[in-house]
Amino acid sequence: MNNNNAAATLEKKASSKNGIKRMVFVLLSLVIEVLVILSLFVWLNDYAEWINIATRVLALLLVLFIYNQNKTSAMKMPWIILILILPLFGITLYFLIGLSMSTKEMRKRYKEVDEIIFPFIPEKKDVTDRLVEVDRRAANIARYICDRSGYPVYDNTDIVYYDDAAVGLEAQKEELRKAEKFIFMEYHAIENAESWQGIQEVLEDRVRAGVDVRVFYDDMGSIGFINVDFVKLMESKGI
Repeated sequence: MNNNNAAATLEKKASSKNGIKRMVFVLLSLVIEVLVILSLFVWLNDYAEWINIATRVLALLLVLFIYNQNKTSAMKMPWIILILILPLFGITLYFLIGLSMSTKEMRKRYKEVDEIIFPFIPEKKDVTDRLVEVDRRAANIARYICDRSGYPVYDNTDIVYYDDAAVGLEAQKEELRKAEKFIFMEYHAIENAESWQGIQEVLEDRVRAGVDVRVFYDDMGSIGFINVDFVKLMESKGI
């Protein structure tokens, strides 16, 4: 790797741009929540009760709407708790993020893909039945995952467990070197440091070999680690 390029991508946390707009909206809604609370005690004393009732009613209706959605409890409960504790802040944040049209379009696309690939996933219900005899709690978890995600539980798979992250990283790079057609990678967070740069060298090599390489990451998860310069660098490398 070119040392100049590597040096140019050393990230300064203060200059990170990913997710800044959303962070501003979140902070703004929190400030509004504080101001409204203060106004209830100071400026709007005559109407405080009506404003409070209206906010609580809206929060309750939104909570019922969220509760009725066909989503897992892990997806619904954080929103419900936040809205009930901090109504205005929670409502603002939900309308900003929870009802994002981009996520709806993404879920619609995933659903279309699932309808194509799920019929090709073989079911092994006998494995779950045998798992009940060994560990009923594990069987319940496996059944829940299968019902919610559509992926059944299997036995005798070729999964390899690495108890050392460094060993697992080397194994990952070794498998990446074998790619002949495509590499699709998904991360919650990327830090442009030693571990990633080792992966990047392999990805660049695969790009030169004609492999289609794509990296997907969470910009909020990576805030403080990488910024737009990182994206431009990856694109310049053909990633």
